[in-house]
Amino acid sequence: MTIFVLGLDGASNENLEHAFTRTHLPNFKSILGAGSRRSLVSVYPYVTAPAWASMFSGVNPGKHGVFDMFQLKNDTLHPPNLRNSDVPFLWDYLSWAGKRVLILGIPFIHPAPEVNGIFVTGRFVPRMTFFPEETHSLLGASGYEYNEPWNKGRVKKNRTEEVNRLGRNEFGERLLADLERRITTSTRLLDRERWDVAVLVESLPDEVFHLCYENAAMVDRTWLLVDRLVGEVRARMKDDDAFFIVSDHGFSDVDRVLYINYWLRANGYLYPKSMKVPSAVSTVASGILGALRGRGGRHRPRVALEGSVDETERELGADDSLHAVLKTPHPRTSVIALNDNEQVSWLRLIESRTTTEVLRSDLEKLRQSGAIKNVFGATELYSGKHVAEAIGQITIEAQDGTVISTSLSHKGLFRRISGKQGGHRLHGVLVCEGVDSRHLRTNPTVMDILPTILQMLKLPLPDYLDGRPLVDLMSGSS
Repeated sequence: MTIFVLGLDGASNENLEHAFTRTHLPNFKSILGAGSRRSLVSVYPYVTAPAWASMFSGVNPGKHGVFDMFQLKNDTLHPPNLRNSDVPFLWDYLSWAGKRVLILGIPFIHPAPEVNGIFVTGRFVPRMTFFPEETHSLLGASGYEYNEPWNKGRVKKNRTEEVNRLGRNEFGERLLADLERRITTSTRLLDRERWDVAVLVESLPDEVFHLCYENAAMVDRTWLLVDRLVGEVRARMKDDDAFFIVSDHGFSDVDRVLYINYWLRANGYLYPKSMKVPSAVSTVASGILGALRGRGGRHRPRVALEGSVDETERELGADDSLHAVLKTPHPRTSVIALNDNEQVSWLRLIESRTTTEVLRSDLEKLRQSGAIKNVFGATELYSGKHVAEAIGQITIEAQDGTVISTSLSHKGLFRRISGKQGGHRLHGVLVCEGVDSRHLRTNPTVMDILPTILQMLKLPLPDYLDGRPLVDLMSGSS
């Protein structure tokens, strides 16, 4: 038996349905006819790093310690690295059990871990690495290089500059060309042997969505290539194999911006006379997130991420600004917003200048007005020994169709967006083939994928997992 897992960053039932109305996706149509589809609930915040970390560990961010596209430690920003987590991941469990694994494209992990099979890293690493070493001769022009923003501790040409130079559509063409190369590479590696588990994580459609969401033709071509990859996997399935298509989060239309710093200023949490200080947080964080997500920002951090796991802990070049903001803000500023251009944002309280209870009370009034959808404390979202390492004590979630901006210049709480834009959503997609899906529960989460695979392979499930197996429900067993 082989279990195939295809991870599609940013895929959802909603954007898949949009694709069905505009183009023919024969392999998706076939697998949906033979299998079952559900929404797959992500984690908060629903962005790449914590979502994939939760999917492949089976636990929430409070246990694996990856909370966002960056980590905040001792008032400095670090890119997360799954190698620094103290929980095992899917490839660890399978290798310990002697299962043969093919793992391709996992983001935020460097260098490639030793596994019982082949491992090739994905996005958000200083350079592509692989295990074993001889894998290099099999890769060629693999497509897994992902044009990383860092190399040997020196900033490479910023991806935003490259987008500006080439134009969005031309850069999108490069993304599609890279996907074609990855399809060739992954199918070649799939054919090397009969794997017990094969995991292929694909950066698309999310990358194209962020870059060319308004370009329907480009989006449709992306889905056509992904559909081709689905067909390549299905062509290799035997009668007893299973196939899961999963995503880390969804992606859908955005038509409004909420300016959270306008609200913080109006309610006495952020003071305008020190705008240079608080603005550093927004600029530094958005610059780092932009570099990580491939969308750019005014600051391009110097990141030293070469070689050993320990070296990934070197501080970013922009840390001095962030350190100043968190250590020496305006004496009356008590809350700083972190994270930009997503539906979810962190609010970080400064020392003892206010309390979470006071802030929660004011935010609850904002929620009751309909301006935001949810307010969470860190302990409501997470459990485990790393909860205190969350980026902020409070997380706010905007209404659907709204992203949160940490800009300080806008005078007003909202602004309508002109043109077609999109953003992440909590619900991704789960498609299952080769399993009895009659009893598939209605609200599976990303944390359920790992225990499902372990149980299908008749491997023990650790007690500390947060996810629940789907297989026992799908088969109707107790």
